[in-house]
Amino acid sequence: MSANVEISDTFGQWREKNNEFTVMTTTDGSSDFIKLTNTTDSSSNITGSIITAGGVGIAKSVTIGENLTVHGDTTISGNLTFGDAATDQITFTADINSNIIPNADMSFDIGNTTFGWANTFTGHISVEQASDAGKPAITVTSADTDQIGISVTASQIDADVLDIAADAVTTAKVIDITADGLTTGSALYIDSDSSSTSTRSIASVIQNHASAVGATGLTVQADAGRGVFIDTNLAAGGYALEIDSEHTTTNVAKIASIATSGTLLELSAAGVLTGDVINITADSATTGKGINVSMDALTTGSMLYLDDASSSTSTRNSAQIIQNHDSAIAATALLVQSDSGVTGMLLDKNFPAAAVAAATVRGLWVDFDHTVPSSGTANFTDIGIDLDVNSAGLGTTTQIGLDVDVVGATSGTHTATGIDIAVSGGDTNYALITTGGNVGISTAAPASVLHVTGTVQVGVDDTGHDVTFYGAAAGSMMMWDEDADSLLVRGATADAAGSSGRLVLQTAQVSVEDGDILGRVDFQAPLET
Repeated sequence: MSANVEISDTFGQWREKNNEFTVMTTTDGSSDFIKLTNTTDSSSNITGSIITAGGVGIAKSVTIGENLTVHGDTTISGNLTFGDAATDQITFTADINSNIIPNADMSFDIGNTTFGWANTFTGHISVEQASDAGKPAITVTSADTDQIGISVTASQIDADVLDIAADAVTTAKVIDITADGLTTGSALYIDSDSSSTSTRSIASVIQNHASAVGATGLTVQADAGRGVFIDTNLAAGGYALEIDSEHTTTNVAKIASIATSGTLLELSAAGVLTGDVINITADSATTGKGINVSMDALTTGSMLYLDDASSSTSTRNSAQIIQNHDSAIAATALLVQSDSGVTGMLLDKNFPAAAVAAATVRGLWVDFDHTVPSSGTANFTDIGIDLDVNSAGLGTTTQIGLDVDVVGATSGTHTATGIDIAVSGGDTNYALITTGGNVGISTAAPASVLHVTGTVQVGVDDTGHDVTFYGAAAGSMMMWDEDADSLLVRGATADAAGSSGRLVLQTAQVSVEDGDILGRVDFQAPLET
């Protein structure tokens, strides 16, 4: 390629530089450029208009009009710009073997609101939201109606699967779920199918600061349907709802309702129950109340209503109060206080017509047993029923301690008894003691201590009893002696003159058919025989 050519003619630039190629291949180089008109395309490293077996060193920029194919590694020391229009594309058929780090923090995007990546696979995602981002740190728009929006398959054993630290939140919400299109689905669904018998909570809500006295651990608002539904099938028993409260001066559970009808709290025990529907244990209570009911607006309702409609004929109590400690001698099992109303307590006892077997039916039964004290000789007064009536009025007031009204039925044979008193077992037995008032029999206004209107009978024919009337002086008496069948009138024991113990018959006529007279007889009128 090297030759000496003498040219004396005048030519244009290209012709003048025709032999400069030789100079360009020397170490001195040439200040001119190389231009080839050969249009052979390159499909490999051995084809094209320029083919070199060695490398190519270029100190300036390179502009390639069509494709660039590189066999081997490519290293670019400098900035790299791909494409000059949105229609240009970059296609990777190889793996990326390095980090992808942006040149500036929080300045560049991957994808946009129009074109996003179909699937991304990564070992760890770290999202750092700029303070002036103006948008959520993570936004998920899930458009596939039958696929999960976010799916987490966790293999953690000793670490949390999802950990949210939102210690700076004040008036906002840490988790906000809106599900306005729900029909039979759930806004939040938690399912634990672990067979472990260890103690655990499927869901825990902890308000963990003692100073947050205005905080609420869990609020459930239901504008329709049911507020909270607990469906338990506890194989080993236990509580469907348990509240472990360590309060000392405040309420544990509260139901506040503005309901005007219906039931505020309903307990339904549908099974064959042998236990308790409600069991209240407050063994440490002293001056408190086990159940405290206040219903200040009652009209025709009831503060406590018990209805037993069981058809069982077994012996049972519809209501039972037991004061169950021998030492509580000052305790009262039942106290009823009525500050108004005409009736303090009403016992309405009915016995059905279907009960045809013989029975002793009681409206009120008081079974009072006083056990013999284990020691001592203290005096006791045992009263089965103690009535204390105190009343006052500006008009006419009638006070009745005990009003007994017994009406026999109109069918069958009945014996009606107002009061049946049987007293026995004492050293001295008293059936009835009255103090401070007259006793009337068959009269509503007794004029004396004992006022009887009607026939008085002692004993029956052929079976009599002694009847004694004592006088004011010792030994004076009048007695019907049942053994002697005689009426005995006796004066005072110290009256030897017989001035007392007289039988005075102040009547117009006295008939004596037979008798013994032991003493003086004075007649104030003629004696007829």
